[in-house]
Amino acid sequence: MPRTYSFLSLGALHRTLASLLAPGRDAAISLHFEQRSASQTGDATSAPPELFLGRRFDAQLVTRDGGVVRAELRSSGRSRRPAAWLSIMRRGDAYLYTVDGARFGWLHDRPDLFDLSRFQRRLDSIGVADVTVERKTRDGDNIVVLDADVGVAAFRRLLALFAGDPAEDDLDLRSYSVTLSAGPDVALDYWWSLSGDDRADGDAYRQSIACHVQVRIAPTRIDDSGTPEADTALPELRHIDEVWALARATSGAGAAAV
Repeated sequence: MPRTYSFLSLGALHRTLASLLAPGRDAAISLHFEQRSASQTGDATSAPPELFLGRRFDAQLVTRDGGVVRAELRSSGRSRRPAAWLSIMRRGDAYLYTVDGARFGWLHDRPDLFDLSRFQRRLDSIGVADVTVERKTRDGDNIVVLDADVGVAAFRRLLALFAGDPAEDDLDLRSYSVTLSAGPDVALDYWWSLSGDDRADGDAYRQSIACHVQVRIAPTRIDDSGTPEADTALPELRHIDEVWALARATSGAGAAAV
């Protein structure tokens, strides 16, 4: 039978669930963001909405003592074919990067990709009015699922912290939900939908957006063997944004050659 508790924060709930994992030095972290959009022009009864996948981002990180040891990042647009892919791995005080999985160059700055403590501190600002706790079975594992009752203002703060887009500020928040779950890993999932009227090139249209964010954390064990050598023919880069630019250029060149 579900149980309900009064006032907490998402940060406190996340720490409580994470403590059940018996965490060690190493962690595997999965980040996912997906946005689906629909736009409809003219009379809503005259034509169906044009549906498309607007944005998608996935990151698979392996950390030790809070620092990123390895990361694989992928972003895409309307199709599930990657628009850009890159991977980095720590070597000494610097990192190696690759945009093709075969050749590695130097990345000298420490990339600021994800910090668990900072993540939980940000969640501390998201108040929870009530939370319903259930136990479920998923793929043979016992899962604790927390359905968090978050107010509209608190949820908008959550969006501003992790997935805000200023272009969406004028849209109406139609619905949203926030859940946390704990089993072999701890996951925070939140979904929301927005809608509103806009005008472009003299035409009025109705825009609807549906989004999902997931942050999943699990204990792991890092294999320190097999670090590749740097290819001196590749440019030495300073910032992760430079690696993204190279990845997009490489992806675009590959698509043009097809």
